[in-house]
Amino acid sequence: MFRFRKVIALGLLLCGAGAHGEIYKCTDAGGAVQFTDHPCGSDATVISKMPSTPEAQGPDDHMQKTLRLLDAMKAEQEQAKQKKEQQKAAAEKRRRNCNNARDTLRNINEAGRLYRLDEQGRRVILSDQERTRAIDDTRARVAKWCN
Repeated sequence: MFRFRKVIALGLLLCGAGAHGEIYKCTDAGGAVQFTDHPCGSDATVISKMPSTPEAQGPDDHMQKTLRLLDAMKAEQEQAKQKKEQQKAAAEKRRRNCNNARDTLRNINEAGRLYRLDEQGRRVILSDQERTRAIDDTRARVAKWCN
């Protein structure tokens, strides 16, 4: 659907090419991109400058304008693809960290005794206070990654 809107926008821009001076790329608050013949805010980006009169525009100028517009649309699609991949990677990292934190909390709750290793590699049993602190820290990790 989004691609269809871009094709329609491109067609409309090309049909009225002689009547317009510039093409602007605008992004609204929802992140939707629009191409228009007038600036729609401070974030408007000029995509293509065209001659103001139809006589001044030759076939090569029209082709160059079309190619610039297509390049801009391709760059936009690539950015959207990269953003989607980054979001997917972040969601996977979040899921992995959530599972690790939940497993650690389950192991701590089921363990009879908790220990840490000292400098020589010997086990040192945690006191009740240290055990409570370890459980609280793990619960905080679960809250951070699983919500």
